[in-house]
Amino acid sequence: MKHRLLTYLCLLPIILLGLSLLLWLRSYIPGDFYCRSHDGRLLLCCISGPYTTFFEPGNGSRDIGSVLREFAGSRDNALNCRYLGFQLIVSGRYITPTYTILAIPFPAIIILLAPLSLWSYHIYRQRRQRLLPGHCLTCGYDLRASTDTCPECGSPIPPTTTPLPR
Repeated sequence: MKHRLLTYLCLLPIILLGLSLLLWLRSYIPGDFYCRSHDGRLLLCCISGPYTTFFEPGNGSRDIGSVLREFAGSRDNALNCRYLGFQLIVSGRYITPTYTILAIPFPAIIILLAPLSLWSYHIYRQRRQRLLPGHCLTCGYDLRASTDTCPECGSPIPPTTTPLPR
């Protein structure tokens, strides 16, 4: 009980740090922030001013595609660039932009996350292999034919416990 409480107390600063980082990043996002999916792309939209009504869920008169085309074709854009499916649209009105839209294609997200997922699965399998009975806890080597120490890493082999008969 005491060890578990100490573990939770050690995790508390990490959780508070993550929360404060998220709040700090959120303070730089102007106006309303919307995250939508459209035409195989993830749209990250920072909208302020009169444009917020375009992205509200109850606004059924205009679909997200027509709004995106309208923003991309607008003459008051300070920046409108598209490359390899990525698109960035920033308005040039006033001192601060009234809308900023970043479109990220889903295949790009998958290409970034797939190696990370495969790596984490590989690490999981390695750790699971080490915990199997008859394997070294340090390196995962099969110890069925060994007696005192692991021939791979040299760590001592713990004595095996046999279950008691019922």
